Amino acid sequence: MRVRGLGKYRKIIATAGVQASTTGLGLISGILIARTLGADGRGSITAVMIVLTVLSWLVFLGVPNAGGYMSTRTRTPVVTQAAATSVVLGALAGVVLWILAPSVAGDYPEFVTHGLRAAAVTLPFVGLGLCGQEILYAESRVKSWNVLRIVPLAGPSVCVIGLAAAGQLTAPHAVITYLASMIVYIVGGTAVLLTRTAGSLRSEAYGALITYAFPRWMSAASDAVTARMDQLVMVVLSTPSELGRYAVAVTVVSVSNPLSQAVGMMMYPETRNASGDRRLLHRATRRRAVMLSAAAGLVVTLVAAPLIGVLFGPDFRGLESIIVVLVIAQVFNDRYYVDISYFAGIGRPHILIVPSWITAAVMAAGLVVLGRGGLTGFEAASVTMTCAIVRCVAISFATRREERRHPTVDAMTGGQAGGRSETVD
Repeated sequence: MRVRGLGKYRKIIATAGVQASTTGLGLISGILIARTLGADGRGSITAVMIVLTVLSWLVFLGVPNAGGYMSTRTRTPVVTQAAATSVVLGALAGVVLWILAPSVAGDYPEFVTHGLRAAAVTLPFVGLGLCGQEILYAESRVKSWNVLRIVPLAGPSVCVIGLAAAGQLTAPHAVITYLASMIVYIVGGTAVLLTRTAGSLRSEAYGALITYAFPRWMSAASDAVTARMDQLVMVVLSTPSELGRYAVAVTVVSVSNPLSQAVGMMMYPETRNASGDRRLLHRATRRRAVMLSAAAGLVVTLVAAPLIGVLFGPDFRGLESIIVVLVIAQVFNDRYYVDISYFAGIGRPHILIVPSWITAAVMAAGLVVLGRGGLTGFEAASVTMTCAIVRCVAISFATRREERRHPTVDAMTGGQAGGRSETVD
């Protein structure tokens, strides 16, 4: 069944529903962890989860993104190349993480080291899951994409709620549920991937892959590190308690963005598959995302922030100022997410490189300077807000420069981009 107008909004609403449900489950599980294990327990769990999350974004060099962008609804050697390359890159990163796990864990409990090493074993296969997810995303198969991506997001939360109900919630058990959910995700993504692989590895396929992958990774890598650099640095420069409090503040703020983030997410498949004036679509979508994000952030600030001590327990009182700063940062981040999706969708991810790396440099400098005597949650939030503003200013300059150089917008022809009517999955 083909739907041209209504289908787009159904996809946005479905994606927002997934975002909202995972955020809600994460909030419930976060409350249970905080009240049962305290700030120290929450910080130890975050230490494992954040390392695997960031590495999953960082080590694959944009290859899964390129495999998805260049996929078609038939088998292709480019996807085969993407899968093989992802496994190799993940294996290399896994070896490094295995060796460094004791040093990264530092003064954390021993199970954190074991958790990091278990994450190292899964890394070679995470790339396969990502390839499958990117194929579904690029081809606008939104229902299947949402089902797959919800597994590592909602799976751990559901398990934590079950463990708490059974009286078995401990920090090691929570880490195990996260890793188990990643395994299920890998299996699902690999099943999708196998329907698109074809032929043997060929040098020409690799060249086409890297043409898109490396510029995409150059921006995505810095964005990934920037998105979690605050918590990564706090693993080293802060106490588990301070990290746990900050992680709760981040969780609460995330409640504000399901709909605005869904709008940004749908920009990529819409741009990749659409014909017509993509720039008008970009500008309208960006305005819509900012308005939704600002309205939701205001609600969170006025309603949720004062209730944190009641919901999460006395260890988490006094987070209101951190939440206000993070809400402001979220509005700018939601705006930028639309830009990411747009430039990736028209096949010009290189436009994102300079703004992304400027932002990463600013964040690294800010965290190091403020963290010399130990990094607090408010300091980390302030750096995050500053960087969100800097990145939006930088991408605005880059966008205007690109529009002067290229009066028209034509997507790359790596997959089925351009001129295709939307279909509802």
